[in-house]
Amino acid sequence: MSAKASLLLMTAIATGIAAAACAAGTNTGEGNPSGSGESSGGSSSGSGGSSGSASSSGSSDTTTAGSSATGTNGSLGSISGSAASGGSNATSGAAATASGAVPSGNSMAAACNVTPATGAIVLATNYLTPSLCASAPGGYAYSYADKAGSTSCLSESAFCGQGTTTIQTPTNSSTAWGAGIGVNLDQVMGTMVPGACAANGAGIGYAVSGMLPPQGMRLIIDSAGMDYCAPLSAVSGMVPWASFNTACWEPSTGTALMAAPSMATHVEFQVNAASAAGTFDFCVTSLEFM
Repeated sequence: MSAKASLLLMTAIATGIAAAACAAGTNTGEGNPSGSGESSGGSSSGSGGSSGSASSSGSSDTTTAGSSATGTNGSLGSISGSAASGGSNATSGAAATASGAVPSGNSMAAACNVTPATGAIVLATNYLTPSLCASAPGGYAYSYADKAGSTSCLSESAFCGQGTTTIQTPTNSSTAWGAGIGVNLDQVMGTMVPGACAANGAGIGYAVSGMLPPQGMRLIIDSAGMDYCAPLSAVSGMVPWASFNTACWEPSTGTALMAAPSMATHVEFQVNAASAAGTFDFCVTSLEFM
């Protein structure tokens, strides 16, 4: 990704070596600018569906150095995993890792012990269907994390993730931004490359289980490869399109999303890195354009 923007995709299917755990593929995203503000920015390249299917193999990984940004805390970026291949480019933040079950490859990731909460959105071996987009079939879910110490994994049967976030300081905000989970919006099951689809409505309706992590959480969507994030202040609600910004940690320095994206590839929930290390364990129980 380039400063504050470009991001791309990644995720996973499951096939291959039997291993009751998460399949993986690593991917790192282009660096993305960091903002000031206490929390690290949006999803930046990710560890795509960290929890792969029970018997899946990791796909190849790709890495692109993240370009650093300026500012104290907060960096933006998101990676949407390219279907089953560890993910295509990601954006923002220093290199990150993406994992998820994939159709081919031989990398394996650690098992994900997250327990799905009641009402969690169901995944079929990391695949979510129907898509949020009326014109798309669905897409693979994935987990992602920075490479500064944060971790994340995804359940293969539900849109649930758990992990840790590293300590962020004024000098490492462009590389230590956190971790999260996401889902591709337009990806045919079994294919490697996610497509883009048109979002609709006035914004994104969402709900997550439990309580928001004390480090802070952001909701992210991209528009033609540019990530826009919005800080979440409640476990459920509706975020209007105008609340999304390329620098949601310092909106005055970014660009607001003024309408529903006509070419959206992914939606992500990112837990920020903060001044103290933290953990997270949550499920997405509702997600829709509305």
